[in-house]
Amino acid sequence: MTTARDPQRVDGWTAAVRQRLGLGRLLPLGGPADGAWIAETAAAAVLRGATARPGTVLGKLRIGPTEEAVEAAVAGGHDASRDPAEPVPPPAPPNALPPVALRIEAEFSTTPDRPLPDAAAALRAALLAAATARLGLEIAEVDLTVTALLEVGAADQVTTAETAPSARGAEPEGAVATAAA
Repeated sequence: MTTARDPQRVDGWTAAVRQRLGLGRLLPLGGPADGAWIAETAAAAVLRGATARPGTVLGKLRIGPTEEAVEAAVAGGHDASRDPAEPVPPPAPPNALPPVALRIEAEFSTTPDRPLPDAAAALRAALLAAATARLGLEIAEVDLTVTALLEVGAADQVTTAETAPSARGAEPEGAVATAAA
């Protein structure tokens, strides 16, 4: 029996609230001099929308640096090759990844109406195309894991742009807020 004071329930509720409100990490857009980032949750929403197709359901999705980028950052440190005459790149915001090649890790379920390698290749291509063309992310790797096989023709297992969960933002108040929105 679970009660309102049960620590497992409170932790689960807290995690759910953090997940809904959290932006996730900030992912680099462009190079170091660009000084532009996008929230991981916003990027994931675009990727989910771009990959929604009948017979395939995208599960967990995480975007982060490649292993090589992490190793280079740990081994790197100060960049002695930078010309002192070049302008200093803008500082990264807290929780932002440095401008490095990224890796998409995702889980998905699919119907067995086509071979799994073909379904994975199509999903990988859609993720790469959306990340590059629609978001401007530099994606070096896409790691996919098949987590389940779906029943062919079951409508409730198909994720489309209309049925995908969406986040509702705050409504702008006033003329300035409306213009900014």
